[in-house]
Amino acid sequence: MIFSGQSIAQYRATGKASFYARKFEGRRTASGEIFSNELLTAAHRTLPFGTWVRVTNLNNGKQVVVRINDRGPYVPSRIIDLSQAAADSLDFREDGVVMVLVEEVHLTEDTPDIALHRRPEQWQAETWLGLWEGTLYVYDRSGSFQQLPMALEVAVTDQPGRYHWRLSYDREVRPYELIVFDDSVGQCAIDEQQGVLLLGRCWPRQLHFRFSVGDNLLDLTYDLLNDTTLLFSMKGGPAEPTWVTGLTTTEKDQQLHVQEIHYVHRAVLYRRVSH
Repeated sequence: MIFSGQSIAQYRATGKASFYARKFEGRRTASGEIFSNELLTAAHRTLPFGTWVRVTNLNNGKQVVVRINDRGPYVPSRIIDLSQAAADSLDFREDGVVMVLVEEVHLTEDTPDIALHRRPEQWQAETWLGLWEGTLYVYDRSGSFQQLPMALEVAVTDQPGRYHWRLSYDREVRPYELIVFDDSVGQCAIDEQQGVLLLGRCWPRQLHFRFSVGDNLLDLTYDLLNDTTLLFSMKGGPAEPTWVTGLTTTEKDQQLHVQEIHYVHRAVLYRRVSH
């Protein structure tokens, strides 16, 4: 089932940051982009691609805003891996590793006093329009499992910046609308009607929403894998986080914010081709 709810606070964590070695220059990242140490980008284990985060060097107070476009780091004691340009902005290249505060941010035109390299690519409605169909797989922690037919129809409306977002599964149609407030900075929302608005962000090939329903925290993404395939994913669990310490005895100061996952909804939808 799909839940309605309110937008909540964004990601925030403290831990160690490292930076990419030169050998990764020109390689393809997990998002499909080509990596460049000259751009302000970063790798994170879980944040959606396209997410912007502000990174603060806790040793000197310097800050930089970077865009997540890769997965990692894979050293357990570290929470983010930065490009060399970002490491230079934080002034820790000689140290190699530094304690940082990482905070998710909504990028706006008047974001002050923070080094920004470039704006995200704009969301293009044309690549999402059409009827998408497939099967929704529903799992929960008790081991139960369901399969439901699922469809998503995306169409233009007579209002600029608003699109029909008709989601259907289990014989019920939900006539939502997608609202793109500012595609240049990736601000959007799903209007579930009756006063429920889920705030999120839209990137060229991803929509991401994080919201709470009662005591539950839900993370919802739509990923456009290619011109014919769309991945729907939603995971949820208790809104109260679990806090764990570092994985080694020498790094007890590390603190990670972990959410328990009680259920997962996942579907691969295929664009219907008109004949």
